[in-house]
Amino acid sequence: MIWTLIQIVFYCTLSFSLETMEEEFRAVWIATVNNIDWPSSNTALPARQQQELIEILDTVQRLNMNAVIFQVIARDTFFCRIMC
Repeated sequence: MIWTLIQIVFYCTLSFSLETMEEEFRAVWIATVNNIDWPSSNTALPARQQQELIEILDTVQRLNMNAVIFQVIARDTFFCRIMC
């Protein structure tokens, strides 16, 4: 059973990889939750935050990525009051 599943996955992957792709989705994930990736601290001044983000985006461009995904979270209970 497991061998059959492995073969199916292998052949599906092989057939998918042989198709010509016109565009690739190459993305980086930037998490802002608890300052995981950006900003470096929750007390950083806006000018410092902007500089950090520019540095991150310059690196993304050097790595030839074509998308940036920001993970954000609301820090207020306002949304909970509306949705709950």
